[in-house]
Amino acid sequence: PQEAAMRALLEPIEPASSSSSSSFRGFTDAWLELHPEPEPGSTDKAVRFNALTFPSCNPVKRIDYILFHAAAGGGVKATACIVVGQVPAGGEKDEDLRDGLGMADLDSPIWASDHRGVVADLSRVV
Repeated sequence: PQEAAMRALLEPIEPASSSSSSSFRGFTDAWLELHPEPEPGSTDKAVRFNALTFPSCNPVKRIDYILFHAAAGGGVKATACIVVGQVPAGGEKDEDLRDGLGMADLDSPIWASDHRGVVADLSRVV
């Protein structure tokens, strides 16, 4: 992830009890299980439309995550992860890519949020 605080959640951590020799991996980023990290500020329309999440009206970075942690005795894996909310109400697919657009502009289309959503399908691995 691009944000330092989020990267810290993905680092290996030591267990609270010193009686166990195993270490816990930490959280897993569902997006990175299936996709590469998008380049912040990318000018590639496909990357901006399908991978970057903030701001919704003109995305320049990915700051929205779905994190999961494998449960004891089994695991969890991401089987799908997508960005949603790219098209504003009454807007068109490329609406977010025009210059001068912003949620505070009076002529801006209506966005559900200032962030785009992230949806993941998770499956338990037994």
